[in-house]
Amino acid sequence: MTLWLQRQEAIDVHSAYLDWTHCKIESLLLLANGDIEDHEDASEADDDDDTMVPDEDGPVYHIAKTCPCPHLAIALLVADFGAVGFISALTTFLKKNMPPHSFIQPSSMDRFDVYNQVTL
Repeated sequence: MTLWLQRQEAIDVHSAYLDWTHCKIESLLLLANGDIEDHEDASEADDDDDTMVPDEDGPVYHIAKTCPCPHLAIALLVADFGAVGFISALTTFLKKNMPPHSFIQPSSMDRFDVYNQVTL
């Protein structure tokens, strides 16, 4: 029973993270499209509804179903892709873009999936 509860809590935490990233992606798209004024007007009209409705046209981005370069060590990222300051850049990015009390701390022992492209 405790294992089931742990899994349910993990699902809840992951769902909250996905909701948070979805809001971040939509705000970035609004900034990129220059529709900031339209978004502000719409948010004033819908003050009682704080949830964002997913786009009906489909996903915001497209990525490969399988990773072409899975589980690469930091040494391979530096050697093959020239990502010299990857850990420090990733740490800075996570501190800036993640919720304040998230426990994600990348280290040199972590492994990362590398994709060839992401289409927005």
